[in-house]
Amino acid sequence: MNALRSRARRAATAARRIVALGGAPDPFAGIEAKDEAARALAGLTRRQRLALVLTEYLGYSSEESAGLMGVKPATVRVLSHQGRQALQGVRDE
Repeated sequence: MNALRSRARRAATAARRIVALGGAPDPFAGIEAKDEAARALAGLTRRQRLALVLTEYLGYSSEESAGLMGVKPATVRVLSHQGRQALQGVRDE
């Protein structure tokens, strides 16, 4: 009985290792994602891109971003919204 249980444990361990090895991440997936993001951002206006990068990527508030961009905070929020909408359209295609 012990030999049977031991064999079953070894088989289960081997199966887990095989499953874990099969799920290895694609080394090019990150590069493809960055390229896709760069192409999508290139389709935005300069101000939309700047507003999105400052608020979404760098984590600045709309007030801080407005100070950096030289516009009102409401303008930053509108530009960010427009940029997100445009990117959503690219993602849906």
